[in-house]
Amino acid sequence: MTLFVIIGRTHRFRDSRVVIGKFKDLSRELQDVFVAEKIRRGVKRESEVYVFRVVENDPLAWFFISFDIKAPRKPGYEYTVIMREMFFNLCGRVDRSTYICPEKVDVDSILAQAIRVNKETYYVVPNDDRAISYLREAIVSGVKISEKEVPKAPLSYVKSTLIDMILSVKKADRRANRVKAYAEQLLERARGVLELVKRCRAKFMAIGIDPSQIELEIERLVEKLEVAIKEKWGD
Repeated sequence: MTLFVIIGRTHRFRDSRVVIGKFKDLSRELQDVFVAEKIRRGVKRESEVYVFRVVENDPLAWFFISFDIKAPRKPGYEYTVIMREMFFNLCGRVDRSTYICPEKVDVDSILAQAIRVNKETYYVVPNDDRAISYLREAIVSGVKISEKEVPKAPLSYVKSTLIDMILSVKKADRRANRVKAYAEQLLERARGVLELVKRCRAKFMAIGIDPSQIELEIERLVEKLEVAIKEKWGD
């Protein structure tokens, strides 16, 4: 049986029956994730709704994850921490609790054990050209989640974080060991991003992203940060 994951501006539907043919059980199911056995006419008519097909053992499959956080307080900080980790795994952001990643990411390990995470995960591929364009945009420039929020994307986030750190290192006092430690940690994260791109080249190419360009841009910033650290603190 083929399953489809349906995302996007699904809040425009009057209720879940338009998408999956029945009401959702929100006590057990995540509100913003729709999993259907067929694509209904109401879904096909919506221009800002995107369909991904659930697959097994497909080398071009992406890791889809959506979750709800059960925290003792309003979990804004936790969502920010998760976004940072997801972006360093080059995951496209659907909303603050839903991502599509080139490789599996373990959300549970990111958060403290005291916080309970309900999640749904699937391996998916874009079902059509519209879904391909959506995934490409989510990774390269970010998709608009709300009218007020500026789109956020992993590639721009990684690059801007490296640029900010280069400036921080150049401005830092030689005795600023904390800045040095953060810079060295960021170098390791950026090198990890480069390794991920190498492992997932075929996936990026399949959705129209040039992995060589990603590698070139990040490698340049990594080299600049390495030089800045060496000039400030030596070997």
